[in-house]
Amino acid sequence: MAAYDLVVRGGQVVTGNGLGPTRCDACIHQGRIAALADSITDAAETVDAGRLLAEPGSGRAVPIDTGFMVF
Repeated sequence: MAAYDLVVRGGQVVTGNGLGPTRCDACIHQGRIAALADSITDAAETVDAGRLLAEPGSGRAVPIDTGFMVF
């Protein structure tokens, strides 16, 4: 059984810490962000976010080269 339900891999994540976006994996477990890490492999499902800028808690992901995408 996987440790996480979903890993959103390789997106640029804005955490609100004032340091700007950082590229990492975001892990989702039971509908909540459970971890942010350089590389996560133990997930039931994987989504490639390599060209997205994600803001946890905002409900938005912004394609870096096109415009806005809401999820």
